[in-house]
Formats: sequence, C-alpha cells, structure tokens
Amino acid sequence: MTRFWGSNNFIVKNCLFYFIVLLFLCCDKADDIGFGIQPNSDKIIISSYNDSSLFKLICVKEDSIKTDEVSANMLGSYKDPVFGNVSSGIALQYRLSSILNSSFGNNVTADSIILILPYIGHYGDTSQDMYINVSSLGEDIFPDSSYYSNQNFISSISLYSGSKKIRPNTNVYLPEDTLSPHLRINLDINFFEQNLLNTDISNLSSNENFISHFKGILIEPTLPADINTSIVYFNLLSSLSKIEVYYKNDSIYNIDPSQNLKYELLSDIYSARVNYFDLESNLDTSVFLGAQSMGGYKLKLEFLNLNLLDSLLDGKAINYINLTFYQDQSLSAFNNSNDLYPPHTQLSAVRIGDDDNIFFLDDYFLGTSHFGGIYNDDEKKYSFNISLYLQDLLSGDYANNGLYIIPVGSAVNANRTLFSPRVDIEIVYTKI
Repeated sequence: MTRFWGSNNFIVKNCLFYFIVLLFLCCDKADDIGFGIQPNSDKIIISSYNDSSLFKLICVKEDSIKTDEVSANMLGSYKDPVFGNVSSGIALQYRLSSILNSSFGNNVTADSIILILPYIGHYGDTSQDMYINVSSLGEDIFPDSSYYSNQNFISSISLYSGSKKIRPNTNVYLPEDTLSPHLRINLDINFFEQNLLNTDISNLSSNENFISHFKGILIEPTLPADINTSIVYFNLLSSLSKIEVYYKNDSIYNIDPSQNLKYELLSDIYSARVNYFDLESNLDTSVFLGAQSMGGYKLKLEFLNLNLLDSLLDGKAINYINLTFYQDQSLSAFNNSNDLYPPHTQLSAVRIGDDDNIFFLDDYFLGTSHFGGIYNDDEKKYSFNISLYLQDLLSGDYANNGLYIIPVGSAVNANRTLFSPRVDIEIVYTKI
C-alpha cells in the first residue's frame, strides 16, 4: 500500500498493497548532509559508495544448519580462493526393497555390489577425479531426528576407497539399458555376503530389524579439500538411488552371468539421509564480505542513522524502498572464478531479533516477485524490496538490530557470494 510519512508515523491512504523496495545508488554530488539526494523528484538514492555513515557491513560466521532429510545430498571437496577448504559427506540409511521370509538360497555368493547415486547438479571442477571413501555406518541414525551440518558420524568397515570420474551431465550406457547420469561405485562383496545374503533371516524379516543390523553407509571425500575438485549433488529419493546386489546360489550356477539374481536396497522418504560439512571456521572476516552456504558465513547490515532516514521521508508518501547489494568484482583472489564457483542464484534478507534469532520480513511473504533476492547477472547485484520492514523499523515496531543476508537453500548447495562494500537504497515516493 502507499503510505504517508509524517514525522515518525505512517498513515494508510488506501487498501491497495503498493509497496516499497529499499537501498540503491548515490548521486555524484553530495549535499550538505553527505548524501546524493535528487531534489524535486520522486526518488531518493543513497549509497555507501559515497558515504558509509548510514550503513555498516560485516561478515559473520554462521551457526550450524539443519541438514537431515534434505532435497539434495552433497559429496565432495574444493578449495575456495576466499573461504578456504570446503568438504561435504553423506550419512545414508538403506531399507529392504521387499521383506524376506526365506533365505537367498543355498551356497549364496555375491557377484557384484553396486552403489548408485543419481546426479542432480554440481559445484566446482568436475574434470578432476574425486577421491571417495564409503564405509558402513557405526551408529544408528533416525529419519525423525534432527541432524546439523557440523555433525560427526562413526564409521565402521571400509566398503570402498578410490577415485571416480565425475560426469554429472553424461548418461550411463549399460549393455541392457541407458540410464540418466549417476555415479556407480562397486562396494565390498564380502561385507554384503555376510551382512545381507547370508545373514540370519530374522534380520530381513522387517525394515526395523534390518536397519538395526545394517545401520547405513558413510560417503566421504578422502583427499584434503585443497585438491581442487568439486561438490556434486545427488537425488537420493530417486528410484535410481539404490544398492544393487547381484548374487548366485546353487540353482543358477550354470546360468550365464548376465542372468544373476538381483536384490535391491533402497533409499527413500523413510530413510535417514544427512549432509555433514567441514568448513574453515577461523577466517579473517575483516578482509572480505560474503555469504557462504553449508553453514559457512553470512553478511550483516546495520543501519547507523535512522533519524536521518526518518527526516528525509517527512511529508512523503512512500511507494517502495529498494535495498541493493553488489557482487565484488575486484578481489584478486577471485581470479575470474565465477565459472567454477558462481554466486548464489538467490539470497534472502532476514531481520535480527534481540537474541540473534532471525525472522522473515513481512515483505518476504508477499512473494519473490515483490521481495526479490534473485541474482541479476547483468548488473552483478541482488535487490530486495524491504518497504514494510523499513517503515516498521522507523516506526519503532522492531529493534534496530540489523539484517542478515543469507543463502537460500544453504543445506543443499555449495555456492558462495562475495560482496562489494557498496550498498544502495532507493526510495520512490510521492510528494504530499
């Protein structure tokens, strides 16, 4: 809605929601209060590019984030030129594809055990092989429990260790089929002979019994993150996400190997699946401004002179207020790395409560087309409509604790964004 500004109060003019956007550019000439203000127009533009007395930007370490039962699971490592070593592992539970009331047969032996992880994306350099360790999980995990990005899990028996080529955009061609892009890892035959094919039938009589017996697997990058590879994203809810167990028994030893029996272990919506991350935690945040997914870092904006803003808006009906942040293009450490390590496609602005807890802005609930936060690749910037928030802030409805600029989907992407010190606020108004 259009609102009128009189001293410190807003008066509603009509019932149409016609909102504000916040912070844009400064003019070339600064007036006697230090800001470039365009007189006799319907717009005020203020920028920290010319005067930083209204804004303060700092980079803050994020707390751990919730990473269980997410829409994408991440595996791999890389060395960011600013944020340092980054790595991600997966703890994953498997369930029986069918309950078994009888054994797999007499003299059962495994022919091959294949772990299949369907790709849905990547971040970093996939031309480099990824070094991976797969081990059995040494502790129980539960789909109805909460797990966080700094979680540590206990591993047990190694099921695979080696390097794999990463091909997230290449179909997999098998003799009998063509499948969508996925990673295939051959797991230890002896382990599955003992713990699946020849285990006591009671362990296969229910999923509860099986999960108690075989707790799951850990999938981790094994080389330091400074071996610059990538982080790949998997859809572990896909029907292609499984462990395929090919085996023989007395009844088929004389059959062609292509006719081996097959049993599948599945990851599905009932399976616990957790991302866990290892990031640099002691970076010198005085030398950069940024936001990093995976529970890394976030940008904090503080408003230093609300009285000035309030006085500038006196006698004006506010149409919208736009707040804009710019990607840093100047850091030598950046090294044109946007192709390998692109910025976030979307960020969010949240207000900070008294105990450093965070809250969505009222503007957020009006939808992305109103609120913004989408990366503008042409102008290398993110803009937010914070009309309702700023008006409520100046009215005293919220404490002036500032805003955090945080990644959207922090638990399911590896992106990071570096910011310029420039912040702009654009206020569009109608004179009254």
